[in-house]
This record gives sequence, C-alpha cells and structure tokens, in this order.
Amino acid sequence: MASSANLALHSIGMTFTRLVRFAHNGTIHYGDLIESIDKGFYVRKLAGGVVGGFTKTSEENILLLCPIESVPIVQCIGLNYRKHATEASLEVPEYPVVITKPADALAGPDEVVPVCSGAQSMLDYEGELTVIVGKDCKDLPTDFDLADYVLGYTAGNDVSARNYQLPKAGGSQFCYAKSFDKFAPIGPWITSPRVIPDPQALRYVTRVNGEVRQETSTDDMIWSIKQIMTLLALASLSPIWTPPHIKGTVLDAFRRHVNRKFNLDLRNYWDLYKWSVDDIPAFAPTVFDFMGIKTSKLPTKPIDGVGKMFPPPRWFPEATMNYAENMLATGLATKSNMVAVTVRDESTLQGTDYTFAQLAERSAIWANALRRMGVGIGDRVATVLPNRIDWLTTLIGAASIGAIFSSTSPDMGATGIVERYSQIRPTIFICNTAVVYGGKRMDLTGVCLVFDSVNVKSAMNALDLSKTDAVYEQLPFDHPVYSSGTTGHPKCITHGAGRALLQQKKELLLGNDINPNCTLYHVTHWGTSSPKFLSALKQARSPINADTLDNLQQVSSVGSPLSVELHHWFVSDFPKGLALVSGSGGTDLVGGIVSESPVTNIYLGKISVPNLGIKVEIWNSAGQNIEDTGEAGDLVITEPFFSMPVGFWTEDGEAKYRAAYFEQYPGVWYHGDFRKNPQTGGYEILGRSDGVLNLGGVRFGSADIYGVVETFASIHDCLCVGQKLPPEFCNEQVLLFLKMSPGRSLDDELRASLRKAISRSLSPRHVPAQIFQVKDIPSTVNGKKIENLVRDIVAGKKVDEARTAINPECLAEYRRTVLDGYGKGASKL
Repeated sequence: MASSANLALHSIGMTFTRLVRFAHNGTIHYGDLIESIDKGFYVRKLAGGVVGGFTKTSEENILLLCPIESVPIVQCIGLNYRKHATEASLEVPEYPVVITKPADALAGPDEVVPVCSGAQSMLDYEGELTVIVGKDCKDLPTDFDLADYVLGYTAGNDVSARNYQLPKAGGSQFCYAKSFDKFAPIGPWITSPRVIPDPQALRYVTRVNGEVRQETSTDDMIWSIKQIMTLLALASLSPIWTPPHIKGTVLDAFRRHVNRKFNLDLRNYWDLYKWSVDDIPAFAPTVFDFMGIKTSKLPTKPIDGVGKMFPPPRWFPEATMNYAENMLATGLATKSNMVAVTVRDESTLQGTDYTFAQLAERSAIWANALRRMGVGIGDRVATVLPNRIDWLTTLIGAASIGAIFSSTSPDMGATGIVERYSQIRPTIFICNTAVVYGGKRMDLTGVCLVFDSVNVKSAMNALDLSKTDAVYEQLPFDHPVYSSGTTGHPKCITHGAGRALLQQKKELLLGNDINPNCTLYHVTHWGTSSPKFLSALKQARSPINADTLDNLQQVSSVGSPLSVELHHWFVSDFPKGLALVSGSGGTDLVGGIVSESPVTNIYLGKISVPNLGIKVEIWNSAGQNIEDTGEAGDLVITEPFFSMPVGFWTEDGEAKYRAAYFEQYPGVWYHGDFRKNPQTGGYEILGRSDGVLNLGGVRFGSADIYGVVETFASIHDCLCVGQKLPPEFCNEQVLLFLKMSPGRSLDDELRASLRKAISRSLSPRHVPAQIFQVKDIPSTVNGKKIENLVRDIVAGKKVDEARTAINPECLAEYRRTVLDGYGKGASKL
C-alpha cells in the first residue's frame, strides 16, 4: 500500500530514525522513538513540524497517534506478491492493479475501526508495507533515487469488506470495498529511509491475537517500490487549493461575455487562454471594453503591426486617455466617500484613511503645484520618497498633467539613484530629507545634494492647499510612464500609460478577482512582495490566529520562486481555503507571464497558468519548443502583447531594446526565467538563466557590484554570483570572489570597507553575504567572466569545467573555498 502523503519533505529522513506523532497534556507533538515500554512509548520530543524540520527538545513517556496527520489520497497495489497469486490460483497480472482509498480511510495503529453491519460478514485484513511519499513526484524519471522522495516506511492494514468486491455488489470494482472510514490504519511509527536503504529486502509478519496469519518478504513483490511510484506518478496530482466559486468570479464573467460576443463555446480557462493568444486582434479590444477604460477618443483599431514582435506594434493608436483619471474614475463615480487608501506609520502603526474624494483632492493640489513650477506634458518628475500618501498623490498629480513620474526607494545609495535618473534628466526632483526604515532614521540630505545640478525646487512652497478641481490632460495611449528596470545598469524602460493601465486592470480583475469591495495589501488580498516575509513568519514559528483572518481571500508572493516547503507550511498553518498565489513576470512587461487563476486549481510548488493574451512557450538553447517534454528551458513569448514597452528612453534605445529581449532568440521575447513544464498544466520556475541575482525579490545584476569593487585599487578582478540557500530560508545569498592585486591580500578591514561602499552606493540589500579571496577568475577566451559555471559549482552541481574556461584549473579553489573552508572571516552557509 503506497500512501501519498504529499508532505513536500525530501530531506526530513535525516532528522529522525523512527518518527512518531503523539498527544501529551492536550497538545500534539512529533517525536523520535527511543524505546517501547509497558505503558506506552518513550520518545525524544521534536520541536517544529514535518515540513519545516525538527529540533530535539525534551523526552516524554507518551501514547501514540497515527504517525501522520493526514494524506490527500491512499493508493494501493492489488495482487503484488507472487505467492499471493499462486495461493489464490490467479494469474500474475500484466500490469499493476491500482486501488484507491480516500483520505478519510487513514487511521492510527490503536484506533477503533468502525464497521457497518453490511460489511461484517466478509471483513478482511492484509498486512502491507506502507510507503509514505514525502515530496511531489509527478512524472518521475526512471533513474530517480527513493531517498529523494520517500519520507519513510511503516506497517499498514489494508482493511476490506470483501462482500462488496463480489460482482453483484461491487460491479467487479474493488475501491468501494476498501473505502470505508478508517479502513487504512498505519503505524505506529515511520522508519527513516536511512534505516531502510533497500525496501525490497524486508520481512514482515501479520498476527491476529498473537497467531501468525501472514508471513512474506518484499523481495517477492511483482513490481518494486520504484516501479510502483513511477506508475502512480503519471496520475494527476491532488491540488492544494480549488476555486470555491468559479461562476462568481470576474474571469468567468469575462469568459461568458466572450462567448456571447463571438458566439463561441469556451468552457474553461484553457479554452479562454487559447482564444486570447490565437486571436489577438479580437482579444485586445474585448478586454479593453470589458475593463471600462475611460477615453476621450475611442480607438478604431486595436493594433498596428500585429504580425511582429520587434519593432513592437502600436496598440489602440487613435485612442486618447489619462492614466490618473482612470485610476480614480470608478471610485469617484460609485463610492467617493469610501476609503481608497489606508496609510500606516511604521513606528507606531497609527494610520490615516483617505477616501476617493480626498485622494483626488490631494492629487489635484500636487498637479497644480507642479504646473506652477513649470512642469508640463512629457517633463520628468523624479522622487526619492517612502511609500506614503505624498508619494501616491505626486504620482497621480504628475500623471494627470501628462508628466512622466519616476520613483526610487530611499534606501538606495546615491550612485544607484544617480544612474537611474541621470539618463532621463528630471525636470524636478522631490526628496525627503529623512525617512524611517526598519525602525531606524535615515538621513537623505547627502543623497539630495548629489542633484545640485538638477532643477531642485522646494515643492512645499508651491503647494496651494486650497481645494481645486482636477484637470486631466488627454494623451495618446502610448504616452510614457517610466520605469528604469531593476537588473544591472538601468535600462530606461519606457512604458505606455494606456498599455500599463490595461495590463494592470487585466491582472487585478481577471487574474486576482479583485472587485470594488476588495482591499489590496490589507484585508482581502494580501501582497507579501516576496517569499522572504512568509519565510520569516515560518522561521519565527509564531502561531497563526485564524480568527483575525476572516476576510482574507488571497495571499500573493512574487519576485522570486516560492519553495515547496514554504508553500506547504502556508497550507498547513493558515486557514483552510486560503489561496497562496505565485507567478513569474517583471517590470519589463508591467506584470506577470505565468501566474495563478481564480478559476483553476493550485498545485504545490507550481504556477498554474499562462496569463491571458501572453503566448508562452518553453524553448531549449536551439530555439525549439520543448514545453510538452517536461525538460527545463527558457521562458519565451512568441506573439505581441499589449504591455510590451514602447521603447527605451536613451538615444540608442532601439538597439538596447533589441539586445534586452530579442537577441537570444531573434524575433521572440526572451524573459530569462529558467523553467520547466511539469506536465500538470502548470509551470515550475527553476531560477534565472542569465545569472541575475535575486535577494528576497530584489533583483539586480552582478555589474552593479562590479562597478563598486572596481574603485578599489587593491583588487585586481572579481566575480559575483548568487547561491541558493536551503529551502527553509527560501532565498539566495550573494557570494563575491576577489583576485587581489600583487602584494595585497583580503582582510577583515577590506571586507568591511567593501560592504560599506556597496551599501552606500547601491543599497543594504546589495551587500554580499560572503567575500572570498581566490587566485584567479575563470574566463572565456575573449575575457568574459564565467559566472554561470561558478554559480553551478557553489550550488554543488557537476560542471564541465574545461568546456568554456581558458583557466579551468582555478575552479577547484571555488569548490574548496565555498563547500569546505569558507575563507577567513566568513561564516558557514
């Protein structure tokens, strides 16, 4: 009997020898069995859980429960012993006979099994080896290692009501006869795979009231554990979340709208997705109308240049509108006196609510102030402001007069800010003189002084606090809204306001089922930015008070891959029915490429669907579509989509635009996430294929670090890579390797100076966790640093060291330094 626990726990076997679950003083614990005694069991209690890992604490004398709390399904193999077939005078089946028991059949070793009167006459038992599968194992490779997927082994009793297996009663089907409550008791403990390295070399005995009724060995199995798991892994996985009300979602209303408008019969998300990418000229205006985009001049055609990806086509070329007006229009029209934004102070948690009417009024004050300072259509408004109400009203005010708004976080260093703003040459620069971050006051006067050559004016002197009516400049659909991009040297991505608005409304309404009664980031839809925050909650082991989360409908985690372990912890600790959604996308396209959907199932560690209107494929390095093979490859987009950037700001913007997205695969958008399709209809993000560093969702390129390191004369060369941390940390850390100038060496003083310089020039998030000295930097024949090779080495992967490096002999030092020594002054990972 193979019990599919789906615990996402491939490494837990190293934590225990014999895992037990028990109740003590009214509380349920896990423990490692030490010995059995007359009145119970003596165990070492373990703190933690089956997913997050255990730590040893006290020792207790206890009575045992079922060793696992629950399973999504129990799958059994009938007639899998040769002796059994011989005794029953049955032929050995050509294929395994798979029998399914429901989750409610699971029971502990000493629980009473309720038997209905109709099953009493032919009640039967069978002792079985029970395999607890501890990790998602969809589509297993033929050479997989059992230790990577099996949590452990235990004994089980396959209880059956044989009379319901008779042809008249059960129609020759076995499942019903085995599906009664508690018909699958297991235990009393789960033995680690390191104690049982070969499950095909076990002997087991079944006794009834002390009398031996069954005795056999697992080497008599017709199909081995590995063969059975490979077969069962072909079947569908059990989702960890299913949509509670598909018909009530905005997305389903859109599907029905499309069916009525075009006389179609689209029945589910995948039908709707296929239509959205196969008929882009129909999809684009349909979603435009459905979202209620407010325009002063309606578009007559949706796209100019639909058949090409680059140069990018123009979307809704005749339409005129205003981004800020669209932000406020629905709220002002339907609920002007209801709360639009809530602001909370970091230090006191005291806050202020702003209605739609108040938000529009404050934004109009900023708009008029900017006008009086000479800011107009196409002028750039640059800010270094915290995430407070003035940041938002400045954005809305700037957008309402046609100015181009650009913001930077206050914790970014002066160098990083200058790089992002020097290219767009702001007309006005607005900066707080100080902010509070992480409970500490940060002085920003030094940052602001860097811009003494920019037209810096005192914005507050220009503010007229009297009420004023908003005037919204009507602008082309492609009028710019600006984002520098966060990877490497600023790209100066220029997004069209209409494109960004349409993409945001599509994702929020259709993709996240947000409606006028929802509150983003607080009550109903909670965005955690990246898995880092959830990971901190998990490591704190703080109990989740479900009573305070009654209104919460969805939690989103973006910016970096969401680990299976963290996902499972969320499902276990947060209220049942709450969706944790993840996705992959970026600043480059103002949203996501693949994500979850309110009308499709969510599977552990997977991203469910491609976004509507985004033609997603997975390509190998030869430019071949491999999405149906299950192999890893590059995420690409093969058809135009309306949130493509208008261009890059700089004079050589067209060349940079092409180089950023279309050089890897000519004519196809290359996103850079390295992923595979696990053939569940979803996607698994494996990381970045271009070596981009990603710390808790903050993505940046190694070039950022190199620019600072190169200012140190004592350092000859350097190399920077990201290293994935263990799953419980759900993150990666940055490793910096230095080749010192002749006669110089790395010491603690230089390490401190480097970290300080990187923090000041870039941000505290850019600071490497570890800094090492090495003899040489691996490079290609043309002098390019080979980051991906070192990244694979520090991840413990096997690499072909001589394939690209002209100095492969230096790579051994990287492996020794990181995996063995860590260098002077560096802590172990």
